[in-house]
Amino acid sequence: MTEYSPFQNCRWRGLVHSSWRSALAELDAWLAANPGTVLVAKRTRRVFRANTAQGVVYVKVIRSLQEGGSLFKKALAAVKWYCRSSRAVGVLNISNAMLAQGIGCPEPVLAARRRNAAGWPEDIFISREVACPSVLSLVLQQPEGKRQEAILASAGRGIARLHNHGFVHGDCIPGNLCQAPDGSLVFLDNDRTRITPVFGAEGARLNNLIQFLARLPAIANRERLVATFLQAYAEANGEEAMFGTKQKDRLMRKLETRLALLAAKRARKVQARTV
Repeated sequence: MTEYSPFQNCRWRGLVHSSWRSALAELDAWLAANPGTVLVAKRTRRVFRANTAQGVVYVKVIRSLQEGGSLFKKALAAVKWYCRSSRAVGVLNISNAMLAQGIGCPEPVLAARRRNAAGWPEDIFISREVACPSVLSLVLQQPEGKRQEAILASAGRGIARLHNHGFVHGDCIPGNLCQAPDGSLVFLDNDRTRITPVFGAEGARLNNLIQFLARLPAIANRERLVATFLQAYAEANGEEAMFGTKQKDRLMRKLETRLALLAAKRARKVQARTV
């Protein structure tokens, strides 16, 4: 069982992996000494990859939840961010719960929150690198045919296993799922991953499938890959009949709606760039 200790430094409060306690004792100084390679730099969050003496880690600093949207959405997100408990600590807890069940995800190193003089919170989450290719990159790299189908079948079984162990992923897209050498999945970006809700469990699991399928690349044999993925998912659940005509029609309708929304979103971004 991985051991974590309470972490306190300046205004930071949270949990730290016992093997990193000394290295991260002065967190702000460590951040300054390990700027790494910046992967995301937005007003609300910053993500970078740092190569340290104890291995490669990813660092995510979160300052707010909502980047864009209406004034109402921004205000609501601000209230949630201010009042709710630390998202970083929540990710550490759900990640450790997944690891305890044998579900692959990045191993947490540190999760902490601090508040400024006005009480506004800032979170930091540090995790070890997962050195496995994403499902998205594997699908794009492989020639069309049996190899792609094997990747999608493995993804279907992996997501079924996640669901069977009582979890639903927060952003279940091919780029957030890595495939280990043994074919098992490693789930990245678990900011919104949670225990399966008592009410609405079927809808939450269905949403994961739609998230995944909606983000599959537009390749020639896409329909066959979708069918392969769904069949593998159903078989892994021991519910081969779960995608009968009625259930499959419902899923495909929701998938088409999601695809249309994503297409409209892309079109708005293109229009905004041209203007």
